[in-house]
Amino acid sequence: MKKVIVLVSFLAILLVACSSSPTKKAEGKWQNENGDIITIKDESLKVTNDGMTIEGSIKDDKEHKDLAKINLNGEKGYIKVG
Repeated sequence: MKKVIVLVSFLAILLVACSSSPTKKAEGKWQNENGDIITIKDESLKVTNDGMTIEGSIKDDKEHKDLAKINLNGEKGYIKVG
């Protein structure tokens, strides 16, 4: 019985990991070659440069695989999440 419970738990974790959305894959903090610091957490997007911060949103796009739809300071666009 313990083996069945462990196997079911492992399969549930594997299913969650494999079904990760583009937005979840993009979470983190990076700095690009221009010095911009980009932070993505949940559905929040923040870009900081020279002490100025712009905030926006990032969401999965159901129509495009591996793309996330962003809205940053009123401008909409897509980013590829690999």
